Amino acid sequence: MNETISIGHIRKEICFRMTESSEPPMGVILLAVLNIIVGIFGVFAGITIDFIMIGGELTLVSSFQLGTIFIGLFQIIAGYGLWKLKSWAWWLAIAITGIGLILNLLIVLVDFNLIRMYLLPILIRIVILAYLRHKSIRSRFR
Repeated sequence: MNETISIGHIRKEICFRMTESSEPPMGVILLAVLNIIVGIFGVFAGITIDFIMIGGELTLVSSFQLGTIFIGLFQIIAGYGLWKLKSWAWWLAIAITGIGLILNLLIVLVDFNLIRMYLLPILIRIVILAYLRHKSIRSRFR
């Protein structure tokens, strides 16, 4: 039996095996770990600043730190879900990254002198959003 195999057939087979695999792609693993690390840092920073430097009193600063704690918790949850390829984690990661991008852009619009500090985070968030929205990555979370 002489069977010819075309490049298109091989590409379809590779794509089929990629979508059937239960292992997350390396980029998703990297994003999951990054979310977990940043989330832990956010929770720790929020608790540290709120209760050590302010003394545990409820002030405007502690309200912002409470927000930092919640965002950190959401990032930890998103990281876990990304690792497990959960569809809700994809949406949560998109939301967290999108909100971060909007906040970074607003900060730069308010004070353009901060562009050097926020340019890299803005570019990283754009790359993360593009990666998560890529068809082959998005399909892994369904």
